[in-house]
Amino acid sequence: MAPPREGLSISLSGLASSCHQVSKSSKKSVNLIEFYGWLRSASSEELARQHNCADALAKKEVSRGKIVLALTLIVPDTPFTDYKRARTLLEEYLQDAHKDNQEDRSLALLMLAPLDEIARLEEQLDQLKAIEKDITDTEQSVNVPTPSPEPVPEPSHEPEKTDISGR
Repeated sequence: MAPPREGLSISLSGLASSCHQVSKSSKKSVNLIEFYGWLRSASSEELARQHNCADALAKKEVSRGKIVLALTLIVPDTPFTDYKRARTLLEEYLQDAHKDNQEDRSLALLMLAPLDEIARLEEQLDQLKAIEKDITDTEQSVNVPTPSPEPVPEPSHEPEKTDISGR
């Protein structure tokens, strides 16, 4: 399966040329949205190739590479799904003042909204897990049986037998 539109294919074999084409393609935001749609249906091997190339782009400080890498990081159920890293990349991209490319800036802002919500929910989940652990620890300390003193024999309720034979 080939990625949509010429210039969006990011492969390891053509790293320099393909990655460069992605960073320079026209109708950038639309192409990136289509690219993400393609990523969602790509084979795991192709997805891994695209992720590796996008990672190389981002490391070369190709600003658009950060958005492309963030797109690969938000594809669910992959070995490299990483919402925190995607969020960091998008924030870095926006701080780099790419005012000349409003389409990509808008896409980065749009992508950040759900990632911010995911981060907020993960933080709440961590807080709830900590509370649950505290409750479990408290319950365990309360439910630990303390050793009891030696058991006292219970008094017998049977009448005592008396020997009337005189012996």
